Amino acid sequence: MKLNELNLKLPQWQEDLQQHYGAEDNFINIQYEPKSNLCYRTYNSTSTDIMPIVAIHGWTLNSLTFHKVAQQLKDNNNNFFALDMHGCGMTAYIKKQNDSTQECYSWDMQSNSVKIWADNVLGKDKPYILLGQDSGAIIARYVGARDELVKAIAMVNTEAAKHRPPRTQLYRISLFLPYSEPAFKFTLGQDAFINSILGFKSYFHNINNLKNPEFQLRIIQPLLDTIDGQAAFIKGWDFSELDKIDGIHQQITVPLAMIWGTDDKNFPLKNAQSIRDNTKTDNSNIKIIEVKGCGAFVQEEKPEILAQEILELLNKV
Repeated sequence: MKLNELNLKLPQWQEDLQQHYGAEDNFINIQYEPKSNLCYRTYNSTSTDIMPIVAIHGWTLNSLTFHKVAQQLKDNNNNFFALDMHGCGMTAYIKKQNDSTQECYSWDMQSNSVKIWADNVLGKDKPYILLGQDSGAIIARYVGARDELVKAIAMVNTEAAKHRPPRTQLYRISLFLPYSEPAFKFTLGQDAFINSILGFKSYFHNINNLKNPEFQLRIIQPLLDTIDGQAAFIKGWDFSELDKIDGIHQQITVPLAMIWGTDDKNFPLKNAQSIRDNTKTDNSNIKIIEVKGCGAFVQEEKPEILAQEILELLNKV
């Protein structure tokens, strides 16, 4: 289903995005609780033979965080799909127009939706590669452990067992309080907060990225318009389940690439080492790439490095 087939008034940021970017917006109805239209953006080459890359973003983001990487991979004749996960981006916006209630979205539920999406969009026998960043890499690991069609996984700064990103638990707990969502939306609308250590500053090496109008359009405006969905996204997290993720790692046997921004205040490099040491994949098929002068958002600050590592991963499968 294409965006223009929906009888839906688009938010201003989506109309602006359509004018700025060439990616197509598509939707698939996920027959899974909670029933939802799952948005995905396609960056397709003319080739149908190359293994597709499926990207899963983390909390507070949406599919367009991968735009710079997707464009580079498309230029290299690759097919790239970026999902708007439940609670985020246009997936959350469409749901809000039809159903004001918001369920809590667990990692397990989100991973099931990715598998349903892959079966319906890519095909039930089509192999693919996963790219996950932040909590999106948790979802990617769940999918990779369960779907034999996943042939490799690329991960950008993410959680590991026993790790708690600073401030994340505080945000999660605070969002259960009365009036927290409008308060959070108001706070996120302030440049001083966005540019602070409590906002996005700790995720970037160069905070000038936060002042870029393009970043405001792709990330901040969709976030402000879907704050209730983003709250549902993080409320569904169960950190006791995260502490058991090494059990998921023991089911992963495919090649892994962990592209890690080292100037990151939230996800230390030891997380990548922990994932490597607890994954069933042979160490010869696991690569940790340290990206200097970059924070947790490698896809934003060093997209050319991330794109190159994904191309190398493709060559392994």
